[in-house]
This record gives sequence, structure tokens and C-alpha cells, in this order.
Amino acid sequence: MEKKNKEINQILGLAYENHRKGNLKLAESLYKKILKLDPENFEANFLLGTLSIQTKNYNDSIYFLNKCLEVNSNHANSNQNLGFVWLEMGDYKKSMHFFNKAIEIEPNHVDANFNLGNVYKQLRNYKKAQEQYEKTIKILPNNPRAYNNLANVHKAQGNFADAIKKSLNPFGNNLK
Repeated sequence: MEKKNKEINQILGLAYENHRKGNLKLAESLYKKILKLDPENFEANFLLGTLSIQTKNYNDSIYFLNKCLEVNSNHANSNQNLGFVWLEMGDYKKSMHFFNKAIEIEPNHVDANFNLGNVYKQLRNYKKAQEQYEKTIKILPNNPRAYNNLANVHKAQGNFADAIKKSLNPFGNNLK
């Protein structure tokens, strides 16, 4: 058992290093090798689910991230990533469920808050989108994507002065 765990850890390290460097095909094959040895390996399932998002293999991503949630339903990043997959696939109800779950687990989860704002923006619920982007900015003040989307939400609501302020002054210095 100890020998098997050592082998898995070595493969996982190599897989992660290749994933980080952008060698996605090699990383994918190494993660799958781990899952042949240990189908319930949380890290390999999570990282393969994440890699599948990067390669837009959303069905695979759903499968591997759901495997993670079977092991730990309170893993914020698995919930956030599933929310992102459903957002990309246009299922806003499911994406909201997973983003809200990630936020329930980790209230200051930047990506979950930001992406929940994106769902609301897609649904044209600009007030709630604005609230989520503002919350994202409170968590991570130098987040240009949140400022950009907040400016777009202001523009969509006809608040052109606020839109201009946010787009010209994305890091919150007070413009008068």
C-alpha cells in the first residue's frame, strides 16, 4: 500500500508539473494513470476535471468534478468549477446552484462570487450582478475583470457616468 501511494504521489507531481507548464495531453494521461491505480483519488479527479475545463471537454469535467463531490461535497473549488462548466454550457440554474454552494462554503471565494455575477448579468438581473461584482472587488480590490464587468452592468442599466468611472478608474481611486 505504501509503495502504491508513493507511486501515485510521484505520478501526481509529474502530472501537475506538466499541467502547470501547459503540457495538457501528457498531464491528462498521467492523471488517468493515477485513476487506474486509485479511481477515487481526489486530487487526480479534481485536476483532471479542471484540465477538462481548459480543453472544453465539459462532460468529462462534470464527471470528474462530481467524483470529487462524492468524496467531499464541501469542496469549494469543485463546486465553483462545476458552476463554471454549467455557465459555459448555458445552464444558469445549475451554475447558480454550484456557485452559491461554493460561496456558502467559502464566502470570500473570488471566482465563485465573480462568476455568480456573470450568471446574473446573462440573466439581465443587473442589480444582483452589480452586487456580486462589488463583493468580488471587496474581496480582491485589484481585479480588473470585476471592474470591467461592473462598468458593463452600469452601462446596461443606463448609468453611463458610473460605467465611465469604473472603466477609466478600475482600481477604485475616487474620481470626482
